[in-house]
Amino acid sequence: MKEGLVLEDILPADFLNNLRDNMVTIIKVSAEWCGPCKKIAPYVKELFNLTGDNVQLFYADADENERLSHYWRIRKLPTFISYVGREKTDILESANQEEVLKFFQKVDLHSKLLSKSYKNNI
Repeated sequence: MKEGLVLEDILPADFLNNLRDNMVTIIKVSAEWCGPCKKIAPYVKELFNLTGDNVQLFYADADENERLSHYWRIRKLPTFISYVGREKTDILESANQEEVLKFFQKVDLHSKLLSKSYKNNI
């Protein structure tokens, strides 16, 4: 079972410097007090475990990561952000299961395309 990583209060530049060209990165921004965030959490974990090995998940608490929250212009919780390499590709501000599923389906597609591209360049 794959595990997500918790982001501590870091600068946006430090986060962006850690993105990898051969990885798809998902960030789930939530807060301890957010009911919808807690409700969707098990579903997010389930979907993440179905993604490829080149997908990583970070959790960021909006209250503890104010600089990142400001950088990403977080307005609603939960917010899901995906990066392919260093390029931001999708943002979802919702805890709706159907919308979260579609977000993860896009991530999976990016993962497969990235993996195929990476293998072709080896």
